[in-house]
Amino acid sequence: MMNGFFGFIRLRICITIAFIAASGFLLQNRPSAAIIPVVSVAFLIFAGGYAYNNMKDVKEDSFNRGGINPLSGSRAGLAVVSALFLTGIGFSAMLPLPAVAVALLMLAASVSYSALRIKQYTLLKNAYTGLSIPLAFLFGCFAGHAPPEGFMAYYSALSLFIFTGSMISDLRDIRGDERTGIGTLAVRMGFERTKFLSCALLAMCALLMLMLPAMVILLPFALAALALVRMNMMSRAHSVGGASMIALAVWMAA
Repeated sequence: MMNGFFGFIRLRICITIAFIAASGFLLQNRPSAAIIPVVSVAFLIFAGGYAYNNMKDVKEDSFNRGGINPLSGSRAGLAVVSALFLTGIGFSAMLPLPAVAVALLMLAASVSYSALRIKQYTLLKNAYTGLSIPLAFLFGCFAGHAPPEGFMAYYSALSLFIFTGSMISDLRDIRGDERTGIGTLAVRMGFERTKFLSCALLAMCALLMLMLPAMVILLPFALAALALVRMNMMSRAHSVGGASMIALAVWMAA
């Protein structure tokens, strides 16, 4: 039962996003108990978003994930989604008002992605993912006393990195998306062209990491992901991207 719940909320991805929020907070704050509501809110809101997406993507998930989550088509699933969103926004009230505003933006982005079926629109899905997930980083920045200098440069670098990661996930899921008529960039452009573009963007990300000292820890991860994509190991490349976000928060805390 718990495995079904964890799959419903996409536990590993939400943990990764919680670390992204922690990175935003740690960009100018030392580790303290104040980080607990920051990571909790980010986790809960995105868990609600992924759970809602599971309810909307039943057909695609039957191909790409080998089955349908039992919560996806039930009232219990909708209750879980509502509870996650409400709890996340409730916890955000402990934080400064600018952080609450970003939390509401994260919630709106999470709901809109699935409600408007953004995944159906070529490239828009990737851009939407690249812009919305790093909102957790901005949320962490605004949860401190004031956003740090140059925080938008870090947000932009993360956006490009996550945008590229969404293209890699499209390469991984290309067969299921073709069967279900989802026109992702990989489906439209073809596997090899999308693979080449992903490698080029990962190389660009690596250069950006060199220019942003607080994010230099991401450099080896970007290069490792590039090598794995070249070897057609898309699932591993995507996992490396997730691990890099955890490493970033640990690096900033040190």
